[in-house]
Amino acid sequence: MSAILTYRRDRQNCSKVEQEGERSYKKITAARRFLVHTFLVFGNTYMQFVSVPDMVTTLLLIVSILTEASGRSVDQHIVNGDVVEPHTYPWQLSLQHLGHHVCGAVLINTQYALTAAHCVDITGPYVSHCTMCPGTDRVQCGVHNIHIHENDRQDAAVTGLRVHPGYDPNSAYPSYPHDIAVLRLDRYLRQDEKCSPAVLASGPEDYTDADATITGWGFVYDGSYTPSRLKEGKVKVLHPSDCSWRWGHNVNSTVHVCLKDLGNKVYGMCHGDSGGPAQVGNVVIGLASFMGSGCLTDYPSVYVRISSHIDWILGAIAELANE
Repeated sequence: MSAILTYRRDRQNCSKVEQEGERSYKKITAARRFLVHTFLVFGNTYMQFVSVPDMVTTLLLIVSILTEASGRSVDQHIVNGDVVEPHTYPWQLSLQHLGHHVCGAVLINTQYALTAAHCVDITGPYVSHCTMCPGTDRVQCGVHNIHIHENDRQDAAVTGLRVHPGYDPNSAYPSYPHDIAVLRLDRYLRQDEKCSPAVLASGPEDYTDADATITGWGFVYDGSYTPSRLKEGKVKVLHPSDCSWRWGHNVNSTVHVCLKDLGNKVYGMCHGDSGGPAQVGNVVIGLASFMGSGCLTDYPSVYVRISSHIDWILGAIAELANE
């Protein structure tokens, strides 16, 4: 079972991945402009020598090509997510290193955020090249397209962090327990409709069978590029026994919550989604932790169960506030 696990190596090669996505976007945009220019230059001459049916066919083909070559196509070639209406999830953060998105995060008050421990842990065997440390990384709030400058976004530097003491990247049973960390920001973010703290699950409700939404800027498929715009996927919260049927002892319902698309689209988390939220309505119930090899598998996406960590979160905030 452990061979099936793929640890979230979100921080590695993030610059290369984003650059590949940007180059693809530029090539597509250039192709669109070339097609438009060619049609404007030669279109009138061409239309004089073709029949009406051929003209219609030609126009439909051009429209189809232009649609595929538009900026949207970079985001639409995706197997596990749909573009979100901007600012639908104002607590969703992009955790960035040297200006490149590496993980998701969740704003929990105007100066503190949550993310996955493996996104900030530099001691684990799978993230030996990680250079995350307070003062060198930032979060962006109120952002939708991470590849352009959006006037309404807010940036803040990470100046302190706490990793859950029970987090162990070497654990197999369960895998990656307590994969959660609290981040302290260098300033208070302005709260508005585009950037506001999440409501965290805190009671005994386990949300089994509830409809949930997962969000992030993770890879559109394993080995691909980081998309520009925030994505979402509709999933179900699985009963612990259904999750254990797939993952066995790798998951523990006390610290984990499993999510899976039971429909035809097969939504799921992928590299870059780590630390991002799973929400039922407007309540954040989990943080993305790990998934099966290849991202899109029969294995549910596994999230850290927020309600099991509320006391620790509050204690970590108090410690960071007193530093």
